Amino acid sequence: MYVFKKRGNLKVYDKILRQIGLHALYLTKDIDMGNTVIQHVLNLFNYECTTLIAIGLHYHYIELSFLKHGSQVVEKLLGGDNKTVLFSLLFIVIEILKCDKDTLVRLAKDEYGNGVLRKTLEIAKLHRNDLFGDLVEKLKPFLDRLRGSSLGNNIAAIIDPAIETVKDQIVSEGNA
Repeated sequence: MYVFKKRGNLKVYDKILRQIGLHALYLTKDIDMGNTVIQHVLNLFNYECTTLIAIGLHYHYIELSFLKHGSQVVEKLLGGDNKTVLFSLLFIVIEILKCDKDTLVRLAKDEYGNGVLRKTLEIAKLHRNDLFGDLVEKLKPFLDRLRGSSLGNNIAAIIDPAIETVKDQIVSEGNA
């Protein structure tokens, strides 16, 4: 890829990036080379390619979150610039909100899934309070089950202050 960029053939370079973006799901699941290519391309912070990768992985974020290399790709999608982060964040949150309770608890307690869920919560809290609130509401019924494991405690530690803030707001509104 760099050969085309160094020689000034940016049309070929852009076509390669576009093809990588279009085949993101296949490449992400290939742990030998494809996943490495996807992670490398995400580090380039190319908006069009990152967007194509985010779209290509849509409906597969939860599945990928349980895999070591797949979770790395999902976390990298949440680590780009603001435009691409928000785009990826929206897709990931939608999938988490559609999860059934067993999958959600399993994701929170999974070695790799926990990292994805934790990063999603942190990025949502930083950029979109509405999405963060939706995630908190989805996870709130499972807090007791999450507190029973070391990985689940990470998620509970992010959610608990948000729940306390809401309780404080309700109490202060009731006293007003």
